[in-house]
Amino acid sequence: GGVISFETFRSRVDRLVEGIGVFSVTDPSGSPVLQTIREPAEKLGRFYFDNEEASEALRKSNSQLGSSSVKLEVRRLALSDVFLSL
Repeated sequence: GGVISFETFRSRVDRLVEGIGVFSVTDPSGSPVLQTIREPAEKLGRFYFDNEEASEALRKSNSQLGSSSVKLEVRRLALSDVFLSL
């Protein structure tokens, strides 16, 4: 195979990630739940390829929130929705 242009490469990567599903723990509006990973306030939204891993993260988030009125859920997204394009 020959050398392809960057635009062709980017287009192929974009098409690839459109077809891949990921899961995230989200609030009712669809925003990912942010986890504190370092103090004082560094936050990280996580995405999972496995629904069971996302469900486990949901259970942990619910136990940390206690009886909060916020209803969290596992939501399936296309990787292209969260992937930063080249």
